[in-house]
Amino acid sequence: LQDRILMRINGRPLALDADGPDDLLRAVAATATHTLEVHGEAVARQLGVHAAQSVVGDALATLIGLDENRPSGLDLRQGAFAARESISLNKLQFWRRPLAIAAAAGLVWLGATAWETARLNAASAELASQARGAYSAAFSHEAGVTNPASRIQDKLGAGLGIALELDRAAAGLMTALEDVEGARLRSIRYDRDSGEVRASVDYARYGDDLRLATSLESLGLIATLGDSRANGSLVTGEMMLRAGS
Repeated sequence: LQDRILMRINGRPLALDADGPDDLLRAVAATATHTLEVHGEAVARQLGVHAAQSVVGDALATLIGLDENRPSGLDLRQGAFAARESISLNKLQFWRRPLAIAAAAGLVWLGATAWETARLNAASAELASQARGAYSAAFSHEAGVTNPASRIQDKLGAGLGIALELDRAAAGLMTALEDVEGARLRSIRYDRDSGEVRASVDYARYGDDLRLATSLESLGLIATLGDSRANGSLVTGEMMLRAGS
């Protein structure tokens, strides 16, 4: 090939200068374990053998034609242009069994996790259904309660325990009214759902509701004052009572 003699000796490609010594060419050729197939009249003369084919015209095209039907062709990409070596599948044979075991273990773990999640979801749904049923049985006058725990928390926060001391709250209110001149009870209401005691009181003047709340506090009750409004010559105020801590 122009100024090079290309050779493949025992499966190893190499190149020699075309103007190199004939003895060097013969020495390299003598290392071949099989009979060499020589192409090109000039190379054949240097080796003293018969040429299998004469190289005429484009020598590179002749080289490509020789290698295109071989199991392993001659890759002309060299240096920075050389193809990157791919991972041999034979190197992965060692890891095939560990990878298969790991994959199987992963699938088993995923399946077990999915099954456990589904079981827990079903149990949670069953408990929620039982809680709603128990709440509906206890508070039959309420309908459409989807979160019994939240509703019960609201009831406790609103003072559900006052229901047990309703008599005490009413008695305390009547006692405290005696300490505020001109004050009288207009109405008292008890909300069973929230456990609240609400009272409406008439006062002689503004500010008497604060004195009533102070008197109730001395009796162990806590009064949360609401709106006050003028009602003729009197002042009517609202309050909510609950037991003190």
